Amino acid sequence: MTSWVAANPNDVVTLIIVNIDNLPATTFAQSFSSAGLDQYMYSPTAGQLTINEWPSLGSLIDSGKRVLAFMDNQADFSQVPYLIDEFSNMFEDAYGEFSHSLEFLQPSRYNDQMADYQMSPSSLSDVD
Repeated sequence: MTSWVAANPNDVVTLIIVNIDNLPATTFAQSFSSAGLDQYMYSPTAGQLTINEWPSLGSLIDSGKRVLAFMDNQADFSQVPYLIDEFSNMFEDAYGEFSHSLEFLQPSRYNDQMADYQMSPSSLSDVD
């Protein structure tokens, strides 16, 4: 994957890691590092960002930090900041996308107090 990321400098990749074995984030970090992928990983400024704090696609591309990795459990911002806690920073819906309009989607694994902190696919824009 590292060679593909290097060869495609205008693309942004999002990974969602399902950590079914409950391994510590540092175990995954070793793999990212040995593959050389850590140099492309986006590290947020905090473990949880508001919607307005997320970078645009353009700024991710410009910075070269074009790989975002979300982990469903055992993410540890203090140890591996580029493995982002999935459910603190994004939501899922219970359905597949069948329309270009995302307005019909209702979040799941979500609560109203988190509204300012979770991003949806429409939160990322290509404009700075």
